[in-house]
Amino acid sequence: MFSFKLLLLVTVLTTDLSGTEQTYQDFLHYQTIETGVVSTELAKLWQDPELAGQPYSIMQAASGKQTYLRFIETEKKITRQQPGWTAIEILTQDVDKLEKELNPATNPASPFTIRGPPAWLTDKQNVKAMQVSGPAGELLYLSQIKDPSKMITSNQSTDSYVDQTFIMVAGSADFHSALSFYSEDLGLKPLGPFPYKVAVLADQLSLPQDTVFDLSLIKVTDTFAIEVDSYPKPLPKYSGTIHSISLLADIKEGMKKPAGKKLKSFPYNERSVLMLNGNAGEKIEVILP
Repeated sequence: MFSFKLLLLVTVLTTDLSGTEQTYQDFLHYQTIETGVVSTELAKLWQDPELAGQPYSIMQAASGKQTYLRFIETEKKITRQQPGWTAIEILTQDVDKLEKELNPATNPASPFTIRGPPAWLTDKQNVKAMQVSGPAGELLYLSQIKDPSKMITSNQSTDSYVDQTFIMVAGSADFHSALSFYSEDLGLKPLGPFPYKVAVLADQLSLPQDTVFDLSLIKVTDTFAIEVDSYPKPLPKYSGTIHSISLLADIKEGMKKPAGKKLKSFPYNERSVLMLNGNAGEKIEVILP
């Protein structure tokens, strides 16, 4: 089993790299810290050979935290039999102010689409979030937290107006199989299920707005968690632009280090990388010392 330390990367595909970069700079105050092209070795590891040679940019929140977004330019569309990664949840200090800046109704220059306005997620009123579609078609949950100590990511802090990713969302029409990957293969403990109304998900699945979905939360580190949503019915196929996540990890004592691929580029920095595939279709890089 692994001892996970940090969510290092979230990788998103875009048909317009420069436009996506500019949007994240102008509206979310992210900065580009590295550019390059996808190596043949990395594309092979992903089992996506068509991504070899494609340009990418790695962006960082204004807080300077070492959880990055990597955007890769490609015409490739992600299609799969399982939903895989469906949303990126990012911290903000003021979700109501941010909504006005991202909403085309109040800011015609915004390329974002508001999918759900700011609202408290529960009656406890600890997390207020909105949902938006970004320039690459990615679904973002932008969340403001009152008291991080009450969260599963209890060591969380929001140190810039828009900060880093703290939850990744995956979906599955086979909920228990999806969770078994995290519990049995990775040794993590799923919590729940918790019943929630998720309007964005109901829209996607053409279900009534008041549909209740089961979801589970899985603590990966003190600052990062994974949410798995249960889909009440499968679709013939799924598409999206969120490609994968990358987790920095150590090997637990007594475990033999698995064979991985050493990659030179930032932020791998000559470390060994494994590719895991979850039962919900989600791709996970594990980066080892």
